[in-house]
Amino acid sequence: MRNPCLGSVRRYPLYIAMLTLADRRILDFERGWWMYPSPKECTIADILGFDPDRYYSRLRELLDLPEADRYDPLTVRRLRALIGRQ
Repeated sequence: MRNPCLGSVRRYPLYIAMLTLADRRILDFERGWWMYPSPKECTIADILGFDPDRYYSRLRELLDLPEADRYDPLTVRRLRALIGRQ
């Protein structure tokens, strides 16, 4: 028998649940930041509400997480190649 209380719960893969909403927003932003008209550092502050230093620090940490690689492999691998990490 199906539990009506659980019927509307969306089940995310575990790796998505392990990334915070802020982490996913960072990866999503990094995928297409050039589409915004402002300079990247201004857009980081406006869209995400992060200080650019904090943003780049967390982005570097995300590049080492397998969860981030599974969430957005193209973006993570592109950034790893850009900074020389493989």
